[in-house]
Amino acid sequence: YCKYNKYGELQWTNYVSSLLSDVGENNTFCIDTAGNVIVFGQYFKTGYFDGDSLISPGEAMFVAKLDAKTGKVVWKKSLGLASYVQNFSTDGVVCDKNNNVYLTFLYSNFNFTVDGLTITSNVSPANAILKLDANGNSIWLKNIGTPWTNWPETTTGFNYDETTDKIIVI
Repeated sequence: YCKYNKYGELQWTNYVSSLLSDVGENNTFCIDTAGNVIVFGQYFKTGYFDGDSLISPGEAMFVAKLDAKTGKVVWKKSLGLASYVQNFSTDGVVCDKNNNVYLTFLYSNFNFTVDGLTITSNVSPANAILKLDANGNSIWLKNIGTPWTNWPETTTGFNYDETTDKIIVI
């Protein structure tokens, strides 16, 4: 990851790595009102962040907040164990005006738990949305209803409407 100013001058770089070369293929990001970068992606077994790491028994999702001025990791967390994220997809991330973070993703095995919050679904895989506060604490976790029942696909649109202070998912 890197940040440039409006003149094209490099401001900072940061590297996230994993045991597989495809780490980050589903990465996405948003920028909060303070200019911090929120990165949402995947890693395999060990994700390395600024000399620190996240550990999972297999493929897992992560979310990390990078400082606006330095690019250093402010906080990071692993979301889901390998058994939860088979056939998963990290779809999107948006920030609201209060710097809350919203993540959409696909999970399997009919349930998903993070920070003591659990959702279940009668289909697998299923779509979900997770709200974090500006410090990375989980606020709520919900299934995203889909009009189809055979195979929930990834969300195709995800945005924050500042005018109405609402999250829009399609």
